Amino acid sequence: LCLNMAGDDASADTWSTKKAGLCESLLQQTGTAEAQATYARACYNVGENAYKLGSYQRAADYLALCLERYEPVAEALGGYHHSEYLARLAYYQIVVTQDFAPALEHAALAADLQPESSFALYNLGYALLFNGQLDAADLVFTRLAERSAGERENVRLDFEAMTAAGLSHPHMEAILAKMGG
Repeated sequence: LCLNMAGDDASADTWSTKKAGLCESLLQQTGTAEAQATYARACYNVGENAYKLGSYQRAADYLALCLERYEPVAEALGGYHHSEYLARLAYYQIVVTQDFAPALEHAALAADLQPESSFALYNLGYALLFNGQLDAADLVFTRLAERSAGERENVRLDFEAMTAAGLSHPHMEAILAKMGG
């Protein structure tokens, strides 16, 4: 996360890939639902880094693997994991399938389950943006900006990656300006 926030996605990718391998080994050894959730989240991190590096097929593959592994255990593990799964599903629907209406539904459910989760709020904000609900998106992103400058930087980096992938919205600049920069 620190490497991602510093914009060093290549190094973050190296470490995330190593972590995913370790988590997969742990899952094979234990077979627990918790280990499966940990492996799923590690796959998400690899997918997100691949996306930021422009490796879109690798990103899609790892994000899909995350969902495949997380879905069977997320709800049973409780609200936190169910929210995390739904937020990751929304991210996949935004950046891979660009299926924005279901992404908004899933992101809203994730935020309802974990209203203080920055991760859930990011994805809710992105889903609102790409569904044209700009005032609501502004409110979400303003709420994030009130937390810390790091939240704004995360949004900026995500917008940069989305734009590089051909997924942009004319309101992105206004959001960043409202967030304080």
